[in-house]
Amino acid sequence: MKYLSILVLLFSISCTGTQRAAISPPEVGLSNTKRLQQTVNSLPVNKTPKHRLKVVSREVSGNELKSTLVKMDKQFDEFYRCFNIKDKGNLARNFSHYLVDTVFKCPDHNGTCAGYIKRKEKILIISMDVFAKESPMPLLKHEWAHAYRIYPTSHIVPDKKKRGKIKKCIKYM
Repeated sequence: MKYLSILVLLFSISCTGTQRAAISPPEVGLSNTKRLQQTVNSLPVNKTPKHRLKVVSREVSGNELKSTLVKMDKQFDEFYRCFNIKDKGNLARNFSHYLVDTVFKCPDHNGTCAGYIKRKEKILIISMDVFAKESPMPLLKHEWAHAYRIYPTSHIVPDKKKRGKIKKCIKYM
């Protein structure tokens, strides 16, 4: 029985499609907004070179962070061009992009998320487990679409034409 448990653990797959052995995803503080805000505010702020997006992380540093910041700018270029965003990134610059190491507990998606928006607090939480591997799921574009209210938090887009545009621009619904 012990070996069966280990096998099940090793072949677990999270909702993000990344292979990960995880019984329970870690907390990032979504249930305690004040603590989440304090955590984000306590971390050093880095900015992407082109769009000056605020990025905080306790897990990502050095060359990996520099590379991630450049990738984020590239994704934001693609995002704002595709949706014809007129504010040149002003709204996105108001958010702290909190990079966490792995998928995390959340109230949606059966309790496990790889990206999440806390609109009121101006925090986007992104799992590096998915983003850094350049997964087919473009998390940042998905969360930016929520931030810009292009994509409702309910994930329900009744307008077929709008749904097609969202799918084309972020490659993920």
